[in-house]
Amino acid sequence: MIYVLAKTQHKKNIDLEALWGNPNIALMKSIFTKGNCNYIESIFLILDNMHKVENILGEEVLPKENEIKLLKNEKKYHRICFIEATLKGIVAVATLWIYLLFA
Repeated sequence: MIYVLAKTQHKKNIDLEALWGNPNIALMKSIFTKGNCNYIESIFLILDNMHKVENILGEEVLPKENEIKLLKNEKKYHRICFIEATLKGIVAVATLWIYLLFA
């Protein structure tokens, strides 16, 4: 996402001093200062900043179809993480019961 923003910004040859700095650097700083360096967890912050940059550039950086796919994949990722954590818990409890049976 940051690459796509930087590529579009580079094509437009915008004046960074007129924007009071580089929007991509501002995006990365906002992600890292929140203490959450996981890009998947920060997807809404990234999309929000991407829309701000699109308004500044006057050009669509990411097509709406790709944005919808990205959000669907983010939901799928969280679902898989939940299933993985649940299975880890079940295996841990089962292992503990087997240990207690034979101890």
